[in-house]
Amino acid sequence: MKQNINFLTTTAVSPPLTRAMLIVTVWVVTFLILLFWALIQKNKLHEINRYVEAAQTQNKIIKDKIQTLSRTLANSAVDSDKVASHSAYPSIHLTKYLNQIAKNYVQGTTIDYIHIQEGQKILIEGKALHPSLVTKIVDKWTPFEDRPFKIKIKSINPQTKHVAFSIEAE
Repeated sequence: MKQNINFLTTTAVSPPLTRAMLIVTVWVVTFLILLFWALIQKNKLHEINRYVEAAQTQNKIIKDKIQTLSRTLANSAVDSDKVASHSAYPSIHLTKYLNQIAKNYVQGTTIDYIHIQEGQKILIEGKALHPSLVTKIVDKWTPFEDRPFKIKIKSINPQTKHVAFSIEAE
């Protein structure tokens, strides 16, 4: 004779009460799992928010440094009366001053044009310019070590040796 043993009925508690206890236990365990999962998600969200705040702070610092560099470039080696009051206009006097630096650096190098765009980007164009010269020019006016700039070659004309660089936030 085979005996079917029902484990729910083998306890001393009545079967309907055992079933209710099992259902309550499943709900409690499910609730605890969901609560634990929510706490993990909250920690992840908090960590993501910290990264976003740090990135925004870093971005603001970089923009401030570029604006400082722009102002310094616009005001260096020139009387404040002679410089255009609006930073979007190129400074002829600044171009002449940088040309003196460029001639000492590489023979035949000239800087034709400097344009500061709203303190966000600086464009330098000239003949026979080299990235190391542009880096040297930027280093001359950057008192900080972390170099938050990208110096990119915007265009090169091999026939005229005309090169355009842009200096902008990374």
